[in-house]
Amino acid sequence: MTATVGAAALLAGIAGALLVGTHWYWAMVGAVAAVGGAHVTARLIRGVQRLTGTLLGVLIAAGLLALQLPPWLVVVVAVVMQAGAELFVGRNYGIAMLFITPLALLMVSLASPVAPELLLRDRVVETVIGVAVGTLVAVVSAALRRQTPRS
Repeated sequence: MTATVGAAALLAGIAGALLVGTHWYWAMVGAVAAVGGAHVTARLIRGVQRLTGTLLGVLIAAGLLALQLPPWLVVVVAVVMQAGAELFVGRNYGIAMLFITPLALLMVSLASPVAPELLLRDRVVETVIGVAVGTLVAVVSAALRRQTPRS
């Protein structure tokens, strides 16, 4: 399992850096999410939850970023998002991503202001890259494990 996670993170990080270059670590996180699970079906579900939750979370973040909230209110919203993430992360990863994604994007925007459309685009593209790489690694890893004789 460690090799699977390492391979997914490394490959996604390289792909993210080469294809987008700005927030390549988001691709790594997406890949690791897609290889987390007890069996390949759980991994595929986790990847879909990561992708769907992130895409919907980007829409929420877009609305929040469009409001151009003052920094103190961004912090208040971030606290609310963190609470929501904590409430759902153990029950449904996809729903948790509805809180985690805006939280991450608001914090990045607060720490290093950049055009919201670039930030939102990077989150979507890097997540797609990461989940795609992670899913591929999860499927290949499962196939290799099935072929390996057990002693």
